[in-house]
Amino acid sequence: MIEAFLQDAEEKQTKNTSVKLWLERLEVVAYKAVDVLDEFAYEILRRKVEIRNQILRKDLVWEWIL
Repeated sequence: MIEAFLQDAEEKQTKNTSVKLWLERLEVVAYKAVDVLDEFAYEILRRKVEIRNQILRKDLVWEWIL
């Protein structure tokens, strides 16, 4: 449904400048949304690595003590 809507809008952009402007703005918003999702995925991965490193450090300390 969305693809059909966008296809129709793309065809109309050559005739209607407001549709062209709307599509350009939509593209900017879509890229920003992808950036937000990328940052979110990065933060999840960063936290997983941080937790893993904390666990490994604790294990190394205990191995050294024992």
